[in-house]
Parts: sequence; structure tokens; C-alpha cells
Amino acid sequence: MFEYRSPLTLSKETISTSCLTLSLQADPGLINFPDLATVPPISVIDLADEPVKQELNSSEFKISSNKSLAYYKKVHSYLIRTKVHKYYTLQDTIDHVDGVLSWKAPRELEERFPYYLSGYDYDDQPVWIGEVGKFDVRGQIQRGPEAAKNLSLYLYTFFYNVLDSMQVKDTPEREIRRAVFVGDFEDFDVTQASHIPTLQFALHEYLLYRNVLGLWVSNAIGFNISYLAELRRSLQK
Repeated sequence: MFEYRSPLTLSKETISTSCLTLSLQADPGLINFPDLATVPPISVIDLADEPVKQELNSSEFKISSNKSLAYYKKVHSYLIRTKVHKYYTLQDTIDHVDGVLSWKAPRELEERFPYYLSGYDYDDQPVWIGEVGKFDVRGQIQRGPEAAKNLSLYLYTFFYNVLDSMQVKDTPEREIRRAVFVGDFEDFDVTQASHIPTLQFALHEYLLYRNVLGLWVSNAIGFNISYLAELRRSLQK
């Protein structure tokens, strides 16, 4: 796997109208993400729903992919903190992950929502880049319920890919629990924010999974967002 040591200074102090950095571990900064900074960190050894965690082995579960049990336990530690998956057993998580990863995303989704793993920072946290300016949520939602469902599945594949990039850096002494996200907002269509069904979809997804955001996001960095920063500043006046 290609490993890139980012030259960026990933800290909450790096804030300007063209580059916005947000540390969810310490301070929500310029953007208000309710409840994120107050969520305590957890580990795969803190799975309250699995009382015999350390004695589990892969032979006890039905697994249809090549993922390790450690990976599934990692995913499980996040999913049970969400509103929709809080009652999942580890086998439920395994079944869900295998189902999502066996799904083939339509090419249109990969074209409308491009993202990729850039490498790792100095703390071995994966650095993921999303070409947010190309994201066409409105266009996807306007295609109908099936397209919206596919977008939800695509978000799951992204989530599971990010966790996979964390898990490969885990060691017996240290577990990687957070990632760095970089968004390039060049050419972002702000009219998407005025489309009610798009806003409803985004709000629905956020409310379902907001408890996880503070658990897996270390820093969120936005580039080419001068317009958005100015818009936010004008709304505060």
C-alpha cells in the first residue's frame, strides 16, 4: 500500500478562508458539530455487547469475505454507537459488512463522488481525500429512491474502507481509532444546499450516524472553500 507522509500541518490552528482545519478531538472550531467533542474514545476491547471478547475466534462466526475477525470487531465497536445499529451482535455486523462489501457500486457513483486514500500522517492515521466539489448529491437524489439507497450503500463502503485503512496500521501496542479527512471544494455547487430533498437526505444520514463522527474523525480539512467561509461569516452578522 502506498504510504504518504503528509507535509500538511494538521492542527486546529490552521484556519483561513481558503483552508479550514477542524480538530474533533479537542475543539469543534469554526464549524458546529453538536456532541462530537464530548464522545469518549472507545476500543475494540470495550465492546459492552460482547462479554467474551478476548476469547472469540473466527471459527465461531460465519464470514464470507477475506477480512479478519479483528477488522469486524473494530467495525462493530463503531456501529453499536449508532442509532440504527446499536443492538447489533458481532455476527450482525459481520453479515452487514460482508453484504455491503459484496455490493458493486454503480460507475456513476464513483464518478459523482470520487475519494481516495492519500496515505498516512505521522501518527499512522489514514489521510482520505474527497473531491467534494464534484459531489452531486442533489443529482443523485433527483434520480429517485433507488439512487438514494445506492448512495447510502456507497457511504457504507466508504466507512468500511476507512476502517480497513486504520486496521492495517493496528499493532498489539496501539490501535488506530481516527482518520484525517481532506475535502477539495473547488467548483462546489452551493445550490445543492437549497434543494429540500437533498437536505433531508443529508440530515437523515447525519442524525443516524452523528455519534460515530467524533469517534473516527481526527481532523477535517477543507480547501477552496472561500465562498463557504464568507457565506458562514455573513450569516453570523
